[in-house]
Amino acid sequence: MMPLLVLAWSWLHPSLDGTRLVFPEDHGAHPGHRTEWWYWTGRVEAPGGRSFGFQATFFRRQLPPRPRDVSSAWDARDLMVAHAALGDVRRGVFHHAEASARTAMERARTGSRGLDVAVGNWTAVSTVRGVRLSLPVGAWGLDLTMDPRRPPMIHGPSAYSRKSDVRDQGSRYYSQPRLAVSGTVRIGNERLPVRGEAWLDREWTSSGLGPDAVGWDWFSLTLADGRDVMAYVLRHPDGHVLGVSRASIRHPDGRQATWLPGPDRLEARRTWTSPRSGIRYPASWTMVLPDDPEPLTITPAMADQELRTARTTGVTYWEGLVEVRRANRAAGWGFVELTGYGRGGRPVL
Repeated sequence: MMPLLVLAWSWLHPSLDGTRLVFPEDHGAHPGHRTEWWYWTGRVEAPGGRSFGFQATFFRRQLPPRPRDVSSAWDARDLMVAHAALGDVRRGVFHHAEASARTAMERARTGSRGLDVAVGNWTAVSTVRGVRLSLPVGAWGLDLTMDPRRPPMIHGPSAYSRKSDVRDQGSRYYSQPRLAVSGTVRIGNERLPVRGEAWLDREWTSSGLGPDAVGWDWFSLTLADGRDVMAYVLRHPDGHVLGVSRASIRHPDGRQATWLPGPDRLEARRTWTSPRSGIRYPASWTMVLPDDPEPLTITPAMADQELRTARTTGVTYWEGLVEVRRANRAAGWGFVELTGYGRGGRPVL
């Protein structure tokens, strides 16, 4: 998944080192890199067919080098930021929240030997079954277990994803589609048992985006025919697609292919304007997959899935559940993230 953090400095070693990912170790933190994130998006249903889209993101940003006093409880190596969202599709209500803390006084943590991240009482921890995600936000919350059913999907050679024409400007990047989800969604005093699917995006970097990118459109699609699709489109300020943009598709038998998601492959069809921020976003797309002449139609499950994060990253962006159709037939589901649109939409920290 694409981050909300664009980095101004790079004092740590670059991501391009030729090594291979090792699991479950690489699910954990990478303190040798300046920034990383764990990004879950998913679709769940309660009994009776009431459906929800959810997002849960944990960002780790290493603080600048300085003399440290590791004996002090106030000493912190990292700043942790978290975003969370829940879309109630039937009621057309979108909830979102944010949190941040430094890794001091047990206010936040990361684990480097396995997945164990927390910001306050928002947590994501590896278990025997998979990952336990707990977000007791306040007026709403999530308590979910997510179990892997497929191996991670690697993006780029040695999981290295280029973000500019500069060779070492990019990130390590993998996804884990088709996580089986079960647990509880809480809205006020209402607690609903839910089941569904989720998608994990993982990246870590010491360099981030290049200076010629103003934002991105990111897609994760879980298709009913068993294919998994990830695409990110990096946009120049004049609107054209940068050549380092990439899309990946994995077939049920494990075969994988990549392509450039240019205008001939991915096209926005409509727009939606936020009544709060005034930002106009793309709101419907067609996507043509390799060796598949019949395009997919991608449509938001709800128009308003905009997050405003003034207390953490300061970015306003759109991230939400989408429905996927082919020839007017249901073909799957997914998530889309849109950054760099309008004032306040450029992804910076």
